[in-house]
Amino acid sequence: MKHSNKALLMQFYASSALVIFMLIGYTAKFYEELLLAIDLPIITFIADHRSRVLTSIFTWLTKFGNGVTVIFLLLVVVAFLWQRKKKVESAWLLANCGISASVNFLIKFLFERPRPSVKHLVPATHFSFPSGHAMISIMLYGTMIIILAPYVRVNVFAKMAQVILALLIVLIGISRIYLGVHYPSDIIAGYLLALSWLGLSYPVFAKYRYKQLFHHP
Repeated sequence: MKHSNKALLMQFYASSALVIFMLIGYTAKFYEELLLAIDLPIITFIADHRSRVLTSIFTWLTKFGNGVTVIFLLLVVVAFLWQRKKKVESAWLLANCGISASVNFLIKFLFERPRPSVKHLVPATHFSFPSGHAMISIMLYGTMIIILAPYVRVNVFAKMAQVILALLIVLIGISRIYLGVHYPSDIIAGYLLALSWLGLSYPVFAKYRYKQLFHHP
């Protein structure tokens, strides 16, 4: 698929994700009981089936969306990309993660949704909607998936890395529900908002990566 067609397709998906996020957000703000009718049975079922093993696994997995871990991994990946002269990729990754943190913090104040009333297995401050862990997992690991895309056809390890990163994104979201600090709709909203940004910013990234590829030795 040509870059222009791929960019248009991603923008379409991004716009769709943004519209769905806005619909969920509107419901969370003004008709939360409709979301709770779906959210509560799910989190109650999960809370009733907690176990020591699962708690250990999800407590570990959720750390991949924690601030300290994210900053460490971000710096490592950016340093690696910069050393490989992938400056556009480095800049996009940094921008995406920075935007995720700041935008999520501000949007939480807009919705002011309390966290679930089930027992929290990890500390959680601030409001619940949308999930910061869900957003940053897409912004960090999702951006890495896109950066790896050109290498998939020639490098099996790149494809394996994409699969692992995608699985990690899903598991981080599930961990937040299991640990009792987010509703499922918080997670979905976080994913959608982050995906919309990735899709809408992708054409700019692709344009400058193309220039980097063909105008630098």
